[in-house]
Amino acid sequence: LMRTWEYWQKSGDPALDLPHYNQVGGSQAALSRDADAALQSLSAADQTLAKRLFQALTDTDARNRRIRRPAHVSELASITGAPREKVLALIENFKTGGGSFLTLSYDADPIVDISHESLIRQWTTMGDWVNEEAESRDMLLRLADAARYHRKYPRDDNFWRGSQLQVATEWWKNRQPNHAWAGRYSDDFVLAQSFLEASRAAQAKAEAEKEEQRKHALRRTQKFVAMLSIALIAALALAFIAWQQKNIAKEQEQAARMQERKARKLTYIANMNLAADAIERDNTGRAYELLAQYLPATDEVEEENYRSFYWYHLMKACRVKGVTLSGHGSSVSSVAWSGDGRTLASGSGDNTIKLWDVASGKELRTLQRESDSVNTVAFSPDGNALASSSFDPVKKQGIIRLWFAASEEDVTRQRSK
Repeated sequence: LMRTWEYWQKSGDPALDLPHYNQVGGSQAALSRDADAALQSLSAADQTLAKRLFQALTDTDARNRRIRRPAHVSELASITGAPREKVLALIENFKTGGGSFLTLSYDADPIVDISHESLIRQWTTMGDWVNEEAESRDMLLRLADAARYHRKYPRDDNFWRGSQLQVATEWWKNRQPNHAWAGRYSDDFVLAQSFLEASRAAQAKAEAEKEEQRKHALRRTQKFVAMLSIALIAALALAFIAWQQKNIAKEQEQAARMQERKARKLTYIANMNLAADAIERDNTGRAYELLAQYLPATDEVEEENYRSFYWYHLMKACRVKGVTLSGHGSSVSSVAWSGDGRTLASGSGDNTIKLWDVASGKELRTLQRESDSVNTVAFSPDGNALASSSFDPVKKQGIIRLWFAASEEDVTRQRSK
């Protein structure tokens, strides 16, 4: 109201009205502006002292409400670390001049109090101070709790480390708490201070040990690198010699391969001539044996394909001439080629399976375990096994047999009705 009155008098308006009240910011803004003006009239050092003074005159209760906390001038002097006369002069600055933010009793050791709790709620700067004071109080209490726990369980791992210690150290440096201030919240200020110093010492020791380990590891690494460099130079020299030897060996190998290819080519030409001659003499078995050497393998990748148009011409002529395979006692119901084209399997009504050498037309072996005529035969893709099917008229069920192509062993039997 006083600020509204002053503003109206300066305005020269005939009557005081609501706009004058609003111009000074209402009750809340006017109070905050007046308090800030009183604060800004002080030097930077006195502003810091005023902050400590007002923080000492406030508190936060269990319900987190900001409340007043009256204190004697002597207590404020101890908390702020300022002389009594300086504290009284600072109080006078906020007590007079139309503000009346603080009250002072007339005792030998006067009691200082905030004039009204509305100042705590409406002065923005003071609200920030109160929050900061609450954080400082919480930090002190955490330090005291940790110090008491370490006193009970004195182990190095109970010291504060890392970011927790860094935050506490930074807070202590900025806040510079003293025994009088800490006594408002805890009786273990000295213990908390000793714990913080011991935590810093423990971390410094750990960091020094870690640095020493790093230096030791670095020295070992440097020695290892030096030895490795020597070994690398020697290895490079040996590698160069080996590279030269490898190139020489590679050139020799390539020359040998070229000679081998020439020899194989000459052998192929000779075999084609021999096969053509065998066909002319109606010896298709011999011709097929010579031609079959150049059939592609079923389970291997061909290194070189010598089969020319002439090879296919001779193979066709060989097959046209034909080879007669005889030996079954009844009609042949099924035949199957092996994957490499060298072996032929035949199943017959005489209850047998025969394996034939295609090149010579000779019978290799007879597989006879069937109880009736063989219906079908088939080689496995790798040519190592042979499957046959037949029908048992007595038991009236089908039979499938598996044979090892290289022997007469019947490896399994599966029956189905």
